[in-house]
Amino acid sequence: MPMNDDRLEDLLGDLRRIEATPSDALTAKLIADARREAELLATVRSTTVESPTGFSLRILIEDLLGLIGGWRPALGMAASLCCGIWLGAVGSDLTMLLSGIGLDRPAVTFDLPENPIQLLGTP
Repeated sequence: MPMNDDRLEDLLGDLRRIEATPSDALTAKLIADARREAELLATVRSTTVESPTGFSLRILIEDLLGLIGGWRPALGMAASLCCGIWLGAVGSDLTMLLSGIGLDRPAVTFDLPENPIQLLGTP
């Protein structure tokens, strides 16, 4: 049977009429789990040492890492920074890129016309 708009609306209407209420057992388990977690959090907070009031470089770095999302984004940005500095220092000269890996001459050469429009007409 093909699915048309009327059939789809009937199906979605049937789904909207279903009341999804959790069972009493599930609700009791959720409440018990929440109470256990709240008690654990309360004991951890009571045993936690007060944070230092002076300047701490470690806390500053942790706060900065927290702002950008953690270690993974920070390492990605550091790698991008290194690549950007390296490519900025090399410039657009491909022979500089290839000379770093032991090649005396570039492996690929491009003969591009002065007018880029000419590239559209060549096969």
